[in-house]
Amino acid sequence: MLKQLLLLPILSLLLSSCASANPAPNTPPLPTEVPVTPSPIATEPLPAEPTGTPVVVDPSLLFFQDFESASEVGVAAIPKWEVIVEEDGNHMLCNRDVENFYTAAFGRDSWTDYAVEARIKSVKHSQVDDAYVSLFVRMESGSNAGYYAAMNFENQLVNLQFSNPYVGYGEQQLSWVTGDEWYLLRVEAAGDIIKFFINNELIVDGYGKQRRNGAASIVSSKGLKICIDDVQVWALDSEGNPLVASPDSSEPDSAFGAFEAVFPAVMANRNPQGLPAYEYKTNCSQNYVELETCFLWDLTDVTTTTPSGKVFHLYKDFNINPFSGEVTRRWVLYGPDGSGYPEDGTYLFSYYKDDQIILEQQLEYTFSIATPVSEIQAVQIGNSLEVDWVPPADMNSDKWYKVYVSQNRKILYSQRFDWNVTHALLPDLNLTAGEVYEIDVDVFSSETSSGGPTFLLEWKSAP
Repeated sequence: MLKQLLLLPILSLLLSSCASANPAPNTPPLPTEVPVTPSPIATEPLPAEPTGTPVVVDPSLLFFQDFESASEVGVAAIPKWEVIVEEDGNHMLCNRDVENFYTAAFGRDSWTDYAVEARIKSVKHSQVDDAYVSLFVRMESGSNAGYYAAMNFENQLVNLQFSNPYVGYGEQQLSWVTGDEWYLLRVEAAGDIIKFFINNELIVDGYGKQRRNGAASIVSSKGLKICIDDVQVWALDSEGNPLVASPDSSEPDSAFGAFEAVFPAVMANRNPQGLPAYEYKTNCSQNYVELETCFLWDLTDVTTTTPSGKVFHLYKDFNINPFSGEVTRRWVLYGPDGSGYPEDGTYLFSYYKDDQIILEQQLEYTFSIATPVSEIQAVQIGNSLEVDWVPPADMNSDKWYKVYVSQNRKILYSQRFDWNVTHALLPDLNLTAGEVYEIDVDVFSSETSSGGPTFLLEWKSAP
């Protein structure tokens, strides 16, 4: 598991410019009791509690933001988000577009037992099954591992889960979940009990020992326009009762700075000739559709320290594949063919800006290698290329394919394909008649890649 050594407050919420037809209440009061008896499936919506001015001196309060100052104090002001004023004068934070997933993380890595609550409404969502908003607790920023409750505005499912590795604690379908209404969402983590409330009604709870600490977070899926208001966190004891917070527990971690979650990886690579190599890399959030800046953009150096103490400097790699449109936002280092597979153990990724370390992450790595494809066949059709292959027996949904067209091992075209296909079409290739090209199909996972046999093809003049 990745361990975030420096965690800092972030809030980059996916929210839309919106105005409610029904005046929204202000801040809900902090609870004085924690419900302990699960309720049956609700048959009608429960309104958010009436609100008033928060008692900011409450000794259990760890975090509060209602955006009434028209700013994001305590929240990173990320482009694409803005404070919107409703007709009744209420301020809320909404997104400007919906082309991506966005994460809102805030608080301290040292938070253990606490409740996080926010008023959230969907203004618009795509007609897809994943139009959901999630509320995380005890989140590890580097890996996004944590407990989270999800509310889906399209299929009306709500559930409680642990993200990495996945564990589901139960779900319900609530027919009264609709768009353009405020819902009061709350997740409580106390000891090993995690509870999910909607409008103060206990919906799902679960038992888990995976994580005991971490910050809070709100995640909104691609295509979902939402607005958020009255975000607050308060300390709990191990039984779920409000607890007086320690004096410094509400302050942000010392290394402050806004960044997306970043995901380091150590990979074992096997080329088509069977030569072993290593790869070290760290990616910005994978949920993007254009070449946007991110935490990795302004860094001056990223290093990987191996379990045996060797230090490798990675290279910045931000680009868009001109053929497939695949977006790359990362720092990466490829070991040369034959350099050997990476060793097992703990790897340290260090992120530098102006010669100062601003983030470090540890990664536990155990060697694995993907099984390559077999029997690659390629046929030229006009100026396009059709490629077929036989998948490995252990191919599954955690893996994917990449098809390459190369010459003298220099990649000219590449395109990613899903795990459950065995046929690829690469259209409109600009290749030279009479030249011989190498066609490869590699199997990828998050920790390994493996090349199959190379197919040689002489390009013909298109009819």
